[in-house]
Amino acid sequence: MTRRYRITVEGKTFEVEVESIDSVPTTQAIPQPQVQVTPTPPPPPQEPSAGPVMAKPVSAKDVISPIPGKIKQIAVKPGQTVAPGDLLMVIEAMKMDNEILCDVNATVSELLVKEGDSVSIGQPIVRYA
Repeated sequence: MTRRYRITVEGKTFEVEVESIDSVPTTQAIPQPQVQVTPTPPPPPQEPSAGPVMAKPVSAKDVISPIPGKIKQIAVKPGQTVAPGDLLMVIEAMKMDNEILCDVNATVSELLVKEGDSVSIGQPIVRYA
């Protein structure tokens, strides 16, 4: 015996026919429904923020570039004392200026890049004394 039903799933209405298994002989195979899985696409990559980026030292003495880009401006000089929040340099990445800020009290001993240089993620850019 076959029955028809109307069901709603997530706002979509479907009409289905259901056959009672009591009316199917036990020697007959019952067809299994085919399930089709559609993978969910990954989320789109997030664009980097245009806000300041706190530089993290690789060691107690080196500051590394947190992003790839081109050195647009260097705001410190060797021998200069810096504190958390002080601007070290500006790196242009994807046509955006990213401020690289100091995160410790230190003295700049050496600049490892110059304006116009291209840098990669993890590349040392400033060395503290």
